[in-house]
Amino acid sequence: RAAGVADPDALVARLSASWPGGAPPAPVLAALAGAPDPVLAVASLIRLRDALPEAVEAAAADATRGAALVALLGASNMMVRLLIAEPMHWPALLGADEALTPISAVEPRPELPIAASPEELARLLRVFKRRRVLLIAARDLLGRSTLTETMTELSRLAEDALEVAVAAVRARLVAAHGDVVVDGAPLGFSVLGMGKLGGGELNFSSDIDLVYLYADGGTESTGGPRGTLSAREFMSRLAEGVTRALHQATDDGFVFRVDLRLRPEGTNGPIVNSLANALLYYESWGQTWERAAYLKARPVAGDCALGDALLRDLEPFVYRRYLDYAMLDDLKQMKARVKRALAAGPDKGMNVKLGRGGIREVEFVVQSLQLIHAGKDERIRERNSLAALARFVETRYLSADESRRLADAYRFLRDVEHKIQLVDERQTQVIPSGEGEVQLARRLGYRDLDPAAALARFQADRRRHMDAVATSFTDLFYGSQATFAEADDGRYARLLAGLDDDADKAEAELAALGFRDPRSARDDLVLLRDGAPSSRATPRRKQLLLAVAPALLGEVARAPDPDLALRHLAGFMGAIGAR
Repeated sequence: RAAGVADPDALVARLSASWPGGAPPAPVLAALAGAPDPVLAVASLIRLRDALPEAVEAAAADATRGAALVALLGASNMMVRLLIAEPMHWPALLGADEALTPISAVEPRPELPIAASPEELARLLRVFKRRRVLLIAARDLLGRSTLTETMTELSRLAEDALEVAVAAVRARLVAAHGDVVVDGAPLGFSVLGMGKLGGGELNFSSDIDLVYLYADGGTESTGGPRGTLSAREFMSRLAEGVTRALHQATDDGFVFRVDLRLRPEGTNGPIVNSLANALLYYESWGQTWERAAYLKARPVAGDCALGDALLRDLEPFVYRRYLDYAMLDDLKQMKARVKRALAAGPDKGMNVKLGRGGIREVEFVVQSLQLIHAGKDERIRERNSLAALARFVETRYLSADESRRLADAYRFLRDVEHKIQLVDERQTQVIPSGEGEVQLARRLGYRDLDPAAALARFQADRRRHMDAVATSFTDLFYGSQATFAEADDGRYARLLAGLDDDADKAEAELAALGFRDPRSARDDLVLLRDGAPSSRATPRRKQLLLAVAPALLGEVARAPDPDLALRHLAGFMGAIGAR
């Protein structure tokens, strides 16, 4: 009854009627009672036995394996489909001892014949993905893997699929047009994984964000039965073929949805860029959100040395050595856009990724601290969110308590995200309502005898974690605004506003604040506001200065020598120019 089953005795009778040999053993009954959806477990078992009677009988012969099978069937609609499709992997996923075997050893990266057709490649990759996901999902649902292990295995699945696709598509192009060769070696082609793929943090329904890159120096292919291609056309076809191999939906589904919008110029840019063109773009037009994106960038397939070369060259762009607090406003605007899109979207429930205190806010905190400090402190250059939070403690950018709260919340929310998506492999982070939320809570391990109590415990934990994230996010992004507001008693704002209107009045106010030479102090304030004649302040810098000026001038006025403090501050701001 803990799972909300109206007639438990009737359900057990249905299970017994379907179980090979009659009465199921105690571990199987315990697995049924603990299943998120016991009714689904029995219905799926009946379906499975109709499709694969011998495999079900073999699993049922061992109580531990039989219990694991029932637990999986009661956790997700997706599992029965995968189990019917892949009976050969049942022993590897139902036995507890087999959980110690690396998944890549159970289902290794596939081998393809040279120049395999697009159809052969598509079929092989989709079967490979299905088998790996079955193994990863089973270990996750049975509690035989940690969150980190699950995310790592899903990311490795994407890397292996990409590596196979790059090799197969390139071999097909070479057979038709010859290869692009420089100094006797094929011209490099690299796939950069961005976002969660770059961080090794994929979930069960993740898109993969990719950037394609090729080396400089090539001109055209060596030629083949279908003629030659320029280096750029060759690499463009390679990138298009890889994308199609993973992204295109077939009768077997797709491997991963591929998102290429993080490439230079986004959807308006070419699908693949040379190393030189990519560097030119980021050095000339790169924006804050692109800096944030490259914090997680990692070569995942193809010529990884080429990808590493780009990342080394981009370090001055990504990691600024001077303080760049202005980018916090850019990140706040990015978060505001996410919030507006969320409000306008079709899903109105609790979104554990994009909502207040969600996964995205943890990522924003991590990225912001890195963008501010990692230019001078290489110790916090870390792609993985949990690893970065640990490094912030070691380097004292976060307290141990705050880092622990954020890490605990991140693990909890990512686990919730996984358990939502494992039901039907849907791309959503919205907590279901009604009975669906009760089943989600049970899938996460909340299995009190009273369903209402289990749900209440889950909801309380969710609120606690999301409130902790929201507090850290607000303190980082908006805490300074509260400080500035408290520091402003109105005098400093009026003083700055009236510098040009009435010089005598401004100087009188400066004298009242303790400045011995109010005329020079007024000149220093004008220099601080406008910049030196040779390097005038940009409108953006003026806007930021006006926001912090009341608190700043309050500190200057309280200095032992306000005149000297203001003179040095104005000189410093003039020296750094319009940045």
